[in-house]
Amino acid sequence: MKKLAGISLVFYFFLFVLPRFCYEKTGDFWYQTILSDLPFNPRWEAERISSAEMEMIPSLLNQRFFFLGSGMQCFAFLGEDEKTVLKFFKHSPSLLKKGRFLWHRPFLDSIFDSYKLAFQELKEETGILFLHLNKTRSLLPTVTLIDKMGNPHQIALDETEFVLQKAGELICKRLRRQMEDQDISGAKRSLDTLFFALSRGYRKGIKNNDRAFRRNVGFSGDHALLLDAGSLLCDERVKIPMEAQKEVLQKGRNLQNWLLKHYPELHVYYMNLVQQMKEE
Repeated sequence: MKKLAGISLVFYFFLFVLPRFCYEKTGDFWYQTILSDLPFNPRWEAERISSAEMEMIPSLLNQRFFFLGSGMQCFAFLGEDEKTVLKFFKHSPSLLKKGRFLWHRPFLDSIFDSYKLAFQELKEETGILFLHLNKTRSLLPTVTLIDKMGNPHQIALDETEFVLQKAGELICKRLRRQMEDQDISGAKRSLDTLFFALSRGYRKGIKNNDRAFRRNVGFSGDHALLLDAGSLLCDERVKIPMEAQKEVLQKGRNLQNWLLKHYPELHVYYMNLVQQMKEE
């Protein structure tokens, strides 16, 4: 009986305790999981940015990037300038070939479709500066990533699929800071900016299926940003004001509840903005 109990404890440790410990230490990041053997696909060729914009990219990449977080689709690294974020797509460890991982295609297609849509139609609203979904040659530098444990990793950007995006201050952090500074008018302007960004997407017939609204909306300067662009799709119905309003009510419920709990005055203002969507 004691032997069985001991085996159960060992099993529990390796199944639950050790993975959790490793996740907390590493953020689930292993540099091999951002590498792939994906071939060139014309479907992923996004529109070229202007020469002036392209000239800025090398300087933005000429810095170290520090582990910021891990989501369902990407690992995020914050630049030393604290103004830019590099996001690398997670590649499924289900099939290993030559030390690199291959994606499940259906899931990959939807993610890449979403980021390409964001880059081409909602560049300002998402803050995406550069999108690299096909491998290139001698176009991009090698960057240094610093993982959660402080270990450096040299990554050749030409050989990876990534997004370069403006860094954003999360919406709750921004509103809390403004309210603590008694800047109520500033907090209301932040909400105005948020609804302006959301409305631009809806008018273009772009729907966001991301339900982690509170965690994935932020601000760069005075501009609201949709920080997670991995769940976008085209849906003509959201061009209808009432449908757009339904989307905000459903996807923004966690933000609504947070405002109601912490800042009732802002909650009233937020709901008034929602109501105005029907009147546009």
